[in-house]
Amino acid sequence: MKEKTTTSDSRFHVGDVIEFNEKKYVITGRIKYKDKKNNQWDEYKISLRGEMHATEWLSIDEDECILWELCSKITDIDNGDWELLEEGEEKVIAAFQKVDVTPSDEASFWEYENKKTQEYYSIEEWDDETEYCRGKKIDLDSIKLVKKGTGEKEIKDDSIYLYLCIIIVILAFYFITPDTHKIPTIEESLDKSSNFTSVTYITGIETSSGKYAYVYKCTDPMQNADSIARFIITQREGEVETVLKHEDSEIISILTDKEFCFIYPCPETEEGESTKSEEERLIELIRKDTGTKYSYVFSATREWMLANWEEPLYQADSTAQSFYIESYESTSFEADSTRTPSVGTQHRRHYFSSHRGNRDIFIPFIQDIRESSRLRRRSSGGHRGGGK
Repeated sequence: MKEKTTTSDSRFHVGDVIEFNEKKYVITGRIKYKDKKNNQWDEYKISLRGEMHATEWLSIDEDECILWELCSKITDIDNGDWELLEEGEEKVIAAFQKVDVTPSDEASFWEYENKKTQEYYSIEEWDDETEYCRGKKIDLDSIKLVKKGTGEKEIKDDSIYLYLCIIIVILAFYFITPDTHKIPTIEESLDKSSNFTSVTYITGIETSSGKYAYVYKCTDPMQNADSIARFIITQREGEVETVLKHEDSEIISILTDKEFCFIYPCPETEEGESTKSEEERLIELIRKDTGTKYSYVFSATREWMLANWEEPLYQADSTAQSFYIESYESTSFEADSTRTPSVGTQHRRHYFSSHRGNRDIFIPFIQDIRESSRLRRRSSGGHRGGGK
C-alpha cells in the first residue's frame, strides 16, 4: 500500500483523472507517510467517475502497482497461504483533501501476499480503529494520466493549536454544551422517521435491557433493503460493526456495539385491485418491475438477542428465519456469550457450514459516512481520529 521514495515528489495529485483497466478514476485524496527509516510514500484515494462512494486506494512502488479495496477481516491469516511481506510503523506527514487523517497521526501496518491467489492483504491499526484491505496487482505501465487537476488543498497539522486550547475547549463544552455528541440507536432512528411505523413487538426472556424486540415496517414504497440499510448506517454515522447481506435475497443484518438489526421482506398482501387507488396501482407496477418489496425491520439489543435468538421472527419465511439465526451466530454470538456469559447458555450452536452473506458490499459506504461524520465533528470541535 506504499509508494516508497526518498524525496517529496508525488506521481499524482488530488483532482487528477487517471485511467487503467478501461476505467477512469478521480483522485479524491492523498496521504503522505514516512516510516522509522525516514522513507516517504504516497497513498492515493481514488473513485470511479460518477461513483464517489466506490472508494479504493492506489499504491505504486518503483516497479509494481497494487489496487486496494476495503474488506472484512481475514480470520484464517495463519493457514499457511499468506506470507508476511512487510510490517512497521507509519506516520502521516501531509494529507490532502477528503481523508480522515491529519499530520502526526500514526498507525501500525502489516502486509501479506497469498502465493496461491496472488492477492494481497493489508492491516492498519489506528488509534481508534483497525482497517483491512484486499489488493490486486495492476500493470504500472497501463496507468495513464488523462487530465491534471487544478490543485489540492493540504490539511494542516492542528495539534499545536489543539494542545494550547484543550483546557478552554473542555471547559467550554462542559459549561456551554454539557450534552456530548450522541449517536442515536437504531430503534430511536426508526421511531423518529416518518418512513417507518411500529408493527409489533416480540416477547422473550427478560434481560437487563428489557424483554422485548421491536418490528417496524418501512412505509415508503420505493425503499428496498439496501436503501433502508444505508439509512440506518447514515443515522448511526457509520458506527456499525458488521453488515451482512444475503447473497440471493433482499435480507440484511446490521450489528452495532449494542444492537442487532434485521431487514427482511414483508409477505405479499392479498388486497384486491379494486380497493387500490390509481397511485397505489402505479406504485405496485413500479415495485413489480424493479422487484422491490416492502420490508420489515427487526431491532433488539444484543443482550436480548443472546437470550432469545431462536425465537421466530414476525411473519418471516424460512429463508429469512434461517439467515436471521445464521447472521447473528456468525457475527455476534461468540462476543456476546463472552461479554454476558450468564445469558443464553441454554441455546445450542447451529454451526452453519457455509455463510450465504456478503460482508464487504457496504464497507465503502460505511467508510465514507464514518469519515464525513468525523470531519464534521472535528470541524465543530470533536475528537481527532486516525484512519483514512
